[in-house]
Amino acid sequence: MASPATTCSDPRPIVKFAPMVSTAEVSFWTKLADLKLNELRLNEEPLPIFGTFAASSITNRTATPIPPRLRIDSESLEKNTDDSNSSSISKNESISCNGKIILLNTAESFKRLDKQSSLNMLGERIAAFCKNCSVDEDDQDISALTSFQCVSFLDLKKHSAVYWFAFPAIAPRKPIRYSSVSGPLRLREVFDDSQCKRLSVAVTYMRIREPNYRCPPYFIAINLLKDGLPFDAKSSKLPIRCTPLSYSNYMSLSEEEKANAAFCFVDPCSLPENPGWPMRNLVAYLGMKLGLKAAHIVAFRPSALRRISTDLIESFCERCQTNQNTDDDFVNVEYAEQDACSGTNHDRSLLLSVSLDCDWENYNVVGWESNARGKMGPRIVNLSSVMDEKKMAEQSVDLNLKLMRWRLLPDLDTEMLSKTKCLLLGAGTLGCGVARTLMAWGVRHITFVDNGRVSYSNPVRQSLFEIGDCGGASGSGGAFKAIAAAAALQRIFPGVNATGVVATIPMPGHAFGNATDEAAVEADSAKLDELIKANDVIFLLTDTRESRWLPTVIASSYDKVLINAALGLDSWLVMRHGCAPSADNSKYRLGCYFCNDVVAPENSMRERTLDQQCTVTRPGLAPIAASMAVELMVALLHDKEKHCAKADSIGSRGGGSLGIIPHQVRGMLSTYTLMTPTTPGFDCCTACSQVVVEEYRKKGFNLIKCVSTNTSYLEDLTGLSALRAKADDADVDWEVDDSDEDSDTAV
Repeated sequence: MASPATTCSDPRPIVKFAPMVSTAEVSFWTKLADLKLNELRLNEEPLPIFGTFAASSITNRTATPIPPRLRIDSESLEKNTDDSNSSSISKNESISCNGKIILLNTAESFKRLDKQSSLNMLGERIAAFCKNCSVDEDDQDISALTSFQCVSFLDLKKHSAVYWFAFPAIAPRKPIRYSSVSGPLRLREVFDDSQCKRLSVAVTYMRIREPNYRCPPYFIAINLLKDGLPFDAKSSKLPIRCTPLSYSNYMSLSEEEKANAAFCFVDPCSLPENPGWPMRNLVAYLGMKLGLKAAHIVAFRPSALRRISTDLIESFCERCQTNQNTDDDFVNVEYAEQDACSGTNHDRSLLLSVSLDCDWENYNVVGWESNARGKMGPRIVNLSSVMDEKKMAEQSVDLNLKLMRWRLLPDLDTEMLSKTKCLLLGAGTLGCGVARTLMAWGVRHITFVDNGRVSYSNPVRQSLFEIGDCGGASGSGGAFKAIAAAAALQRIFPGVNATGVVATIPMPGHAFGNATDEAAVEADSAKLDELIKANDVIFLLTDTRESRWLPTVIASSYDKVLINAALGLDSWLVMRHGCAPSADNSKYRLGCYFCNDVVAPENSMRERTLDQQCTVTRPGLAPIAASMAVELMVALLHDKEKHCAKADSIGSRGGGSLGIIPHQVRGMLSTYTLMTPTTPGFDCCTACSQVVVEEYRKKGFNLIKCVSTNTSYLEDLTGLSALRAKADDADVDWEVDDSDEDSDTAV
């Protein structure tokens, strides 16, 4: 064994401690990033975490020695508890260390942080604990000696983390030296196998009395040494005893036990000449708190500090009680149980006799971890290289929304939006725009309904289609818009649940051609009813006025949120329909798209020229209307009244955190103006009035069949015909008084 470092003035070697190395798993960083994004946000307060290290477990004599490592994983962010019923019983072979992590909000604040001042504060807490000589101290405070801290900046956009771990330790300005020139000794060079096994079993007995059967990081071994030599416990009938290190436990020992006590620590290091980092604060504790000038220290390195289960404890205790009367049987029990608890065949424990004659009032605080290049500096982990691509996409697409909650919109309910099911009736220019904006708001359930195919004029205006969707030169026609739009959404973001349904919306004034057509229309009607019932929000994005009638009726029947968007050449309309009609809300119910009409919808496509058949509109109009429709939905869903909420207008003081919730938004590009009018529900409306909704609930497809050929049926049903007739029959008398006493006209 090579000799530790010495100096010319003092031949005794200096104790060289192996620094702790952090091993933070990817699961820790991904969970921490999620916590930062969704809960911590801008909070930079230290967050409690815990890490674990295990006793050095090299079982091959030729294996490469390793430095001490602290393991951090996803469970490190959970509360560290000593509850015996905790699942942590299953991991009691490791040593638990309490620490804190500081998540800074910017890379600049990470660079500006005074690292040494931060480390000094941690060291002062350890020193204060070591100087507090109170018998009434909490024994759990011994965990301060293994405390740690991490400072980090998470770049949530690039999926990377910059971090720096610190393992604070008290370092006296006069270095710690061994008591003799011999330096550290292998425990197996001093003790025989029997004594090593007795120590192993004594540790097991101690663990049985500890919460979760976890081994304390520091403990006192009694009857292990006498005057620095192995203690003959068998001949003296005194077994080795181990007890957790604390001021009260030490003070309860007899003077002889104090003089011969061996102070042990679980050493995660396997380097042959160097004790692990946990010994640094142990010697400070012994010198500052216990006032010792020298000490015998055991760096406990069993071949394996094994897991202890409840069944093993019961068996172990039962056999020990049965054989406790004879020394030989007791040793046999030790031999039988040591393999299950902590083996000794490859025990690498060290015995270190050290001098503590130092000026403990003058010390430095050390402990910042070196980086991968062996220099003092932070480390960087790139999570994008190991994260699942779909999971990374999910985190990235919601990043903007999660950041809104940090400061600007803390009440934003992103979980509610992600669960909202949206039905888009129409997959054209408006449908594509609405779908993209819905995805940006975190909506994950989108269904398209359309019977059209993608044509060559569509891709430049309808953002979800490409030239490949147009069908090529074969003349077979382009892809169905609903199917192609859903597929495009899934290519953009695989996490979206997008579905395309090819169906035709039955319309008033559009008669069926034959029995086959009638069966197809009936099937489409049933499908539309089923889809509206299954979804939470309905978007009406169709080209013609009459195609909006049936969805309005069905949505009113099921009391669904319905957002209507329509385009003109340079004007647009976005409106929300009111709640379902009833006797209770007839006075304040908001109107629908048809509530301003005094005629029933009919076939508007008859005798139309090409420019009238197509949606001729300024190209910038549809994106504005589509975005406004989604924004209105989001604001509406965050109101407790949902679509029953009363209407606000521009300049009103109403509205929630997302602003006012108008009934309608009408825009004009030619004048760049907006209006927010409000229309009350019309009792004679041909779509949302109570009489029409009840008629649909009663007759279903028969009502649709009737209005397809006879649009006046709706006018008669709602009373519009009678209302118009009354207006036509009204006899208005005009009385004109031409008399004027000042007139110059001759009478």
